[in-house]
Amino acid sequence: TIVAGAVALRFFPFPFIVVILAVAAWLLALDLVPWLLPAHSGDRDLQATIFFGIAAIVLAWILDLRRWRDGDFPFWLHIVGIAALWGGITAQDSTSEVTKALYALLNVGFLALSVYLMRRVYAAFGALGISLYLGHLAADVFEESLLFPLALSAIGLAVIGIGIWYFRRRQAVADWIARILPAGLQRLRPVHARQAV
Repeated sequence: TIVAGAVALRFFPFPFIVVILAVAAWLLALDLVPWLLPAHSGDRDLQATIFFGIAAIVLAWILDLRRWRDGDFPFWLHIVGIAALWGGITAQDSTSEVTKALYALLNVGFLALSVYLMRRVYAAFGALGISLYLGHLAADVFEESLLFPLALSAIGLAVIGIGIWYFRRRQAVADWIARILPAGLQRLRPVHARQAV
């Protein structure tokens, strides 16, 4: 599938073919893991999914650093990469509240990465992860609290308000990011993010 997809992409530069390649590579990674990791190293499929997601995001980011004349090829790789990474991390079972709080912070990081890369897919997964964490707090941690539903509602309204504010002021935020970022970090932004300024 990977070879056929690569040949098809060479002769028919259609961005959606990247999804076929990425998903086939993901499944190949899952098949190769039993040979590469020892049997006692935990849930190997989740580990493979997380590492594949990171690799796909890094590859998509590298591809984003150049201009694509025929379409947005990295777009689909970003989607498959964040789906693998976020899904693998979310599926991990943890009883530690510290780990769950770190999960929420990671999802806040996805929101920041969304602004930096100007890729909305990271914001979608980050918001979903934060919602899952807040749902955990409401259902498990503060189950008996009368004030937590009010606080949760206030947090939800604040998130919606920030989202509307950002949507209306995207260009101003992009200009501000361009002003405050050092030149090295600015060069690491995708071409479309640098051109939005």
